[in-house]
Amino acid sequence: MKITAVVVLFNPQSELTQNIMSYVKYVDFLYLIDNSTEYNQALIEKVLALNKNIVYINNNGNKGIANALNQGIDYAQKKQSQWLLTMDQDSRFEDFSAYIHCIKNFTHFEKIAIFAPNIVEETNTTNCEYTFRDIVITSGNIINISYIEDIGQFEEKLFIDEIDHDFCLRISIKGYKIVHFQQQYLIHAIGELTEHTSLILKKKKMKSSHSHHRVYYQTRNRLYMAQNYSKSFSNNFSYSKVLYKVLYKKTFRIIQWEENKLLKLKAILYGVKDFLTNKYGAYDA
Repeated sequence: MKITAVVVLFNPQSELTQNIMSYVKYVDFLYLIDNSTEYNQALIEKVLALNKNIVYINNNGNKGIANALNQGIDYAQKKQSQWLLTMDQDSRFEDFSAYIHCIKNFTHFEKIAIFAPNIVEETNTTNCEYTFRDIVITSGNIINISYIEDIGQFEEKLFIDEIDHDFCLRISIKGYKIVHFQQQYLIHAIGELTEHTSLILKKKKMKSSHSHHRVYYQTRNRLYMAQNYSKSFSNNFSYSKVLYKVLYKKTFRIIQWEENKLLKLKAILYGVKDFLTNKYGAYDA
């Protein structure tokens, strides 16, 4: 089972080394695709010293997650790997060898486009029980490269956000399947919670928060998902549900709980405008 791995970097922290150590010895090649705004030479040199099969690619700026993942696809094809492991910089496996064992012992490989682990913050027992899923997040996936020509690569114009959902739904539309191992665990860092004070009631709660750039991408790209998948996947991506989440629920949350309210509300408006005018790529505001 020949595996190429790709790790997308964006200003990584010291835990990157430990995370990569959890799977690097089980893959044939590992490509670090760096979208960072600042080059961390000491950390990169430390990671490269882990294994001779690690290759570092500096994009000299943020080219987007999809672009980095597609570089991984291209390298996997050049190396004639059948499988591509896609990883976030803040993810690590509890037991990658057990994950591979489950895949190797899977009996019906036909039409399987992705194997995916369960995403958790801590683990329990492990076995090879699985279900089929429509959507999984990108980190920890092992993608069957032989189906890429039919499915297509990751959609680069989305830049970040909804890239994994778009890719997964195209898999489903093309008649392929995603196998989700329920007890093969990927330890994935959840966004940090910070204390926020309610504008009206002045109550304090621990909540996650996104930058105005992320708010823009979430708005624009979720509308893109509704435009492309509302008919086939109405339970998750109908226009009514997306508009409720993007315009009403997100706007209320920003006004009620978050800082930089005007900047984030402006980002929502720009996201809607750029969707309507078919403007994609990086947000330049």
